[in-house]
Amino acid sequence: MSHTVSGKMFKAPFIKNLGETTMFAVKLSEVSKDRKTGEKCYANYDAVLFAKTPAAIQFYTDATAEGSFLVISCEKLVPKISDCGKYVNLNMENARLENANYASGGHTQQQPQ
Repeated sequence: MSHTVSGKMFKAPFIKNLGETTMFAVKLSEVSKDRKTGEKCYANYDAVLFAKTPAAIQFYTDATAEGSFLVISCEKLVPKISDCGKYVNLNMENARLENANYASGGHTQQQPQ
């Protein structure tokens, strides 16, 4: 089953060069309201994207900049509970960047193939 999450990048991604590949680790947060109590509820997502070509690396660098809006799909969500047991993050396995609205230009771009 596919899962799709969209959200604004409030924090710059963690970027690491892995030789021929560059890794982009992003964090997204979804806010909803509890129907009974009216309190805000948060769902936190972690996704890792990989790029090999210079064009793809530049695309991910621009698309994942702080302030950008991302749409990411994945095949599976895996819960990760913090050591204190209070916080849950959902890791997005086999994440794919579906769409991005750049922070600087505000134009929508599709992921290069």
